Amino acid sequence: MIKNFLSTSLENLVVHSVRQGIRPAAAPAVIRHISRLSVAKRASDMHLPGWSLETSATAPGQFSTAPHPQYLLTFGFRAGHAVDVDLIDLSAKTTPA
Repeated sequence: MIKNFLSTSLENLVVHSVRQGIRPAAAPAVIRHISRLSVAKRASDMHLPGWSLETSATAPGQFSTAPHPQYLLTFGFRAGHAVDVDLIDLSAKTTPA
């Protein structure tokens, strides 16, 4: 279960099915990663072929996957739930609003 989002665009995608703020070509892959994250109990559950699970070097307890070359999905886990879920636009080097 996902406890909280840091990205409004990502939260709107998950809660309201609104894709605004996420590039149309990337949305299906982002949705696949979020769907998997919503049932994951630990970071290793996100380690699937081709998903490139990484541990953050700068933020202990944070992990990331790249659902699309332009985006990085970051998250942590607390008590078996995904927390601080964020979507970073690598082309803009910012978090979508």
